[in-house]
Amino acid sequence: MNIRSFVSWVSLWGAFMGLQSGCSLQTTAPPPIPTIPTNGLSREWQGTLEATRAEVVSNRLSAPSWGRLGQTYQAAELNEAALACYREAQRLQPNEQRWWHLSGSLNLLEQTESALSDLREAIRTATNSELREVSRFLLARSLLEVGRPSEAANELGSLIRDSPHHAGARLALARIEHSQRRWPEAEALLNACVTNSYTARPAVLLLSQVRLGQGRSEDAQRLSQQGLAAPRPPDWPDPFLREVLRFKEGSAAEEDRANSLLSQGRLAEAEQLITQLTTRFASDANPHLLLGRLRLQQRRCEEAEQALRRHLELTPDSFNGQAQLGLALLCQQQWTQAIQTLRQAVALKPDSAQVHHNLGIALSRSGDSTHAVESFREALRYNPQDAGTCALLADALAKLGQRDEAKRYVERALQLNPKQSRALELQRILYRQ
Repeated sequence: MNIRSFVSWVSLWGAFMGLQSGCSLQTTAPPPIPTIPTNGLSREWQGTLEATRAEVVSNRLSAPSWGRLGQTYQAAELNEAALACYREAQRLQPNEQRWWHLSGSLNLLEQTESALSDLREAIRTATNSELREVSRFLLARSLLEVGRPSEAANELGSLIRDSPHHAGARLALARIEHSQRRWPEAEALLNACVTNSYTARPAVLLLSQVRLGQGRSEDAQRLSQQGLAAPRPPDWPDPFLREVLRFKEGSAAEEDRANSLLSQGRLAEAEQLITQLTTRFASDANPHLLLGRLRLQQRRCEEAEQALRRHLELTPDSFNGQAQLGLALLCQQQWTQAIQTLRQAVALKPDSAQVHHNLGIALSRSGDSTHAVESFREALRYNPQDAGTCALLADALAKLGQRDEAKRYVERALQLNPKQSRALELQRILYRQ
């Protein structure tokens, strides 16, 4: 090769590598910034999101800016947009635990393996033992939620060995031991949970079930009454999710407080706050959803229906609105309308065990046991530990004459909850005949 040919070859190779470099730069360019929806958000939320989005527009290579935008979208319950932002924050800052932890908390049911992988990455990138413990506990609870109790038990056992007084992990592992009728193991785990403010009520209620399994019915009754009289606990603390909640200001913070009051059964306080919200923000969708929830808990089902229909006028694609409206219609024994509404909710969120459960009830009450069986099976697919759903599935199977399979689900329901009333009733009926 002469020198001129060599120079030409080098030039061509340089041009080729330049093209390759240009292509590489294109593939690593920042993704599009998620847009802000124009419907279903209050003016307050629109302003918060616009301000946070502007930070990313001005510095698209800043992982904290992408992460903050993700947190803001998550606080606004726009999870798909939040996840896209977290993915870019992870790409730019791969050793930051919070972005992996938050993405893992978002997409568990939609992309289970991806979410679990994110949580394991959060554990790997944790900078200290306390923050690592937060992600370990979330991973264990997530494994339980997707019906993988053996893996969850391994994670919880490891966490308890490192942190023997972790009440949340002890309670979760006690639930697994209880489901397998290992009463002494469950009791030993629960003893350290009954004085912790986050776990006291559920721990006492679970201990009552353990006593029942041991044949100590008087103790079980006493503990059950004690647990039911105790205040509902706050959610287990998670510093990364607490950061997300800080983005909720003004009406959003008040809505969050109203949700908390409803969850704790403090209905008088919730009513006062929700009345203020529906007056001040009558054109926003969320206060009407809260009002619907309140009226359902008060068993004022017609008023609940009115509030929820108003919510759905403002946000027709609201999964929570359709799911709650389905409950309001069930409460009024309007089976046909409940079926139509709950099917719309299923279309919006096919992995909701509770909606499949409620749809099964509506179908069963309408006399359609065949489709009720399908709905109860779907509910158990997403929540296999629900004794009530097992009992209802057994009931529907029995109505179809499928007695052997009905018996299997009765046994499964009683393994999960030996006190499940419908399962006990079916046991007497099926085994007497």
